[in-house]
Amino acid sequence: MATCGGARWGRKGGGPIPGKGVLFIELKNRILVSLHKLSDRDTEQLAMEELELIAHNLTPEGIALFLACLFDTDGQQKSVVRRDCLRLVGKLASLHKDLMACHLPKMVGNIVRRLKDPDSNIRDACVETIGIMASQVSGFDGLSTINVFVKPLLEALAEQHKVLQTGASLCLARVIESARDPDPHILHRLCPRIVKMLGSPNFLAKASLLNVVGVMVQVPGVVSMSQLPSLLGSVQEELDNSEWTVKKAAAETLSNMATAVGGVLGSYRGSVLATLENNRFDKVNIASFSASLNLQRYVLSRVFYYLRCTHSLCKFLIEYTERGIIFYSIMAIKILNNSLSFRASPLVGSIRI
Repeated sequence: MATCGGARWGRKGGGPIPGKGVLFIELKNRILVSLHKLSDRDTEQLAMEELELIAHNLTPEGIALFLACLFDTDGQQKSVVRRDCLRLVGKLASLHKDLMACHLPKMVGNIVRRLKDPDSNIRDACVETIGIMASQVSGFDGLSTINVFVKPLLEALAEQHKVLQTGASLCLARVIESARDPDPHILHRLCPRIVKMLGSPNFLAKASLLNVVGVMVQVPGVVSMSQLPSLLGSVQEELDNSEWTVKKAAAETLSNMATAVGGVLGSYRGSVLATLENNRFDKVNIASFSASLNLQRYVLSRVFYYLRCTHSLCKFLIEYTERGIIFYSIMAIKILNNSLSFRASPLVGSIRI
């Protein structure tokens, strides 16, 4: 368990050591001066270097002061200042790791608060920073660290605020993907909540939430076999959504599920292929393209499962399909058709080489 106490802030070299209050005032002034420089393009890089140097040399007591200064930035500050302050929180987590554990709830709360910022650069910085925190910090108060991230993010997802829901979904996906000490018991309870939100007409950021599903199925222990049918059904339903970004995200999520779980989806192969095939002719070109691409990926994943090929070979050929270099993939399917009598998708059969 990490503690917030630590050695006294002092100066190098000989001579009397000033009182703690004086040293903290000096430290705070240095931090604030450097933060002020962030708003000027000419001094931004120098200011970041100064702040990173200060962060590197902080004692545990100095960490709390540094965080307080970063948290004080608000919407009146320039976007670049708000973004760099978030990045500095991630820098602290990288430098001091488990010493940051006692500050973790406030750090996560600060990120969730900033997710309401309409600036996409701020949202991206939030996602990047929370991923660093999840991968570097653990040991909060003897409890599972993952819960410190998941609980406030789920609360944010419950608010009727599209920008907040979008940011919280992206952050949740990054946390699940990056968690240093994932607790399967806590993550296992996510699936029913996600299914409920996907089924709610009042949830405003379904495209981003589908990204969470795509990550969940790739992390062992997060989705049980008993939960898979309801999750798969919820994703398939979103292919009929009127918003093209949701359609596209649903098609991509289905392909992630197929490549992640493999043969477990064998009994659902027909319904998944039929749903994707119908959406090939979507009026929105980008949604149609996504459905077509992921139909190819799904067929490939099933072919390689039947052959019991290695996972690396499967990923290699699917990657070629994604990049549009489909010659080798289609040739492989034609050969397999002859040997397995495996009937590929009409989409694959319609491609002329």
